Amino acid sequence: MIKVYNQSNLYRKALVLYTDMLKEAIEPDTYTFTFLLKACTGILCLDMNFSLHGEVVKRGFGLDGYICTGLIDIYCKFGYTEFAREVFNKMSERHVVAWNAMIYGYSQVGDPKKMLKVFREMQMVGIEANSREFELPIFNGLIDLYAKYGKVEASRRIVDRLLKIDDVS
Repeated sequence: MIKVYNQSNLYRKALVLYTDMLKEAIEPDTYTFTFLLKACTGILCLDMNFSLHGEVVKRGFGLDGYICTGLIDIYCKFGYTEFAREVFNKMSERHVVAWNAMIYGYSQVGDPKKMLKVFREMQMVGIEANSREFELPIFNGLIDLYAKYGKVEASRRIVDRLLKIDDVS
C-alpha cells in the first residue's frame, strides 16, 4: 500500500501508514524502506529521512543498494552531499543507479570537480557510461563541465556516444 501511495503522489499517507504499521507491530522490510525514502524525497522531509536512516541501520538494511541509493538521492536534494558520499562509500556493491545518484547530486549542488571525480571513479571500477543505463541529465552535466574547462573534444565524444539527445545536449 505504501508503494501505491507513492505512485499516486500521496507521500504523507505513505509515511502515516508506516507509523500505523509500527503501532501494529508489523515489521518493515527493505522494500518498505525503499518506498518510504521515496516518500521523504517526494515531500522533501529531511527529518523523517534522518529517522528512517537510523531505522534502516538499526534493522540491518544499511547496505542494501536500493535503500542506499534512496538515501543518497534525498541527501543530495538537500545539499548534504557529504552524508550522501558517506552512504555511497559504505555500499558494498554500487550499481549504475547509485553512481547516477551521486554524480547527479554533485551536479545539483554545483560541484563539478566532485562530479567529475565520481564519474572517473566509476570508470576506474569498470562501469561504462552509456545512454541506456546512464541518465541523460548526467551526460548533459558532464558535457557542460567539460565545455567549461575548455575540453570541447571530450564534450563532443560524449555527445557522439549518446543514443538520444535533448535540447540541452
